[in-house]
Formats: sequence, C-alpha cells, structure tokens
Amino acid sequence: MKRAMTISFAMLALAGCQTSPDLRAPAESAPAKECHFAYDTKTKNVEQMMRQSVNVLDELGFTLRSADGSLGIISARRDRPLRDYDDGFDARGLLGGLSMFGGFGGGGSSTFGLGIGTRLGSERHGAAREVEDVTLVVDEASIRIARDIRRFDGRGSLREAYSASDASFCQQLQQALMR
Repeated sequence: MKRAMTISFAMLALAGCQTSPDLRAPAESAPAKECHFAYDTKTKNVEQMMRQSVNVLDELGFTLRSADGSLGIISARRDRPLRDYDDGFDARGLLGGLSMFGGFGGGGSSTFGLGIGTRLGSERHGAAREVEDVTLVVDEASIRIARDIRRFDGRGSLREAYSASDASFCQQLQQALMR
C-alpha cells in the first residue's frame, strides 16, 4: 500500500517536469571586419552619409525606425513573411496531437484510470515572420553596421534570434553606400 502511494506521488510530481525548448541566444561571434569601414571624408560629411544611408536602407526594403543626427545613429527594420518555415517545435506527427493520460489510485481499493484526448477543429495562425533590425553608426571617418535577425512562428512566439552582422551583408551595404 505504501509503495503504491509512493509510486503515485512520484508520478504526479514528475508529471510537471516537462521542459520547453531553450531559446537563449547562443554565443555569437564578433561582427565581421567588413561591418566597420571608412568613407571618403573629403567628399562627404556625417550628415551627407546619414542621408545616403537612409536612402540605401530604403532601397533595400528597410523602414526607418529612428535616426539621431547628433549621435550619428540610424535604426531600420525589415519585416517579411517566411514561407514554408518549419521551426521543428510544433510538429504534430502521425497522430495529429493525440494525447493519453492516466493514473493509479490508492486507498481502500486500488483503481486505475486512462484517458485519451485529441485536438478538434482547425487552428488558424498567421504566417511565420522574420524581423531584421539594422543599426548604423556614422562618425567623422567611418561607419559601423550591426544587424540582428529574429524569427517568429505563426503564433507570434520567438523561435530564433541571432546576430547577422556577416561579411556578405556588410559588403553589400558598403558598396551601396560608396556609390
């Protein structure tokens, strides 16, 4: 009898020990060296480079979020839907969300119960989205670029977040700014 009670209590205690995916950001490498470059100060000043940066970001599909001329900071965002995005967390598998549960009872007599549940109806979710944030810092001699990408599933939950200050993006932006 005591053993059945102990087992029942242990099963009940462990039932709440499910873990969720770890969404902490992994260790990120430093931005690529191409994300910090000098511009020709003889032909352009900070104000002109900031104006040109806003125009280039607009051409690339970014929306200006904020700009501060006194600090030389520009912040822009690009938001786009992700087609066929599979985050791997919500896969329902073969049985489509079928769940089973049960338990043992104690007391004067032993009992056992079993239940089966499933999701009925359809769930409507929006499309998965990717949000790309870019920050440029323009000073008297150079420009620094920082880019972060976040991916959200159809329910709006954050699924991925990482620094994307890579060489290819920064080179593309640098070439557009040096025109």
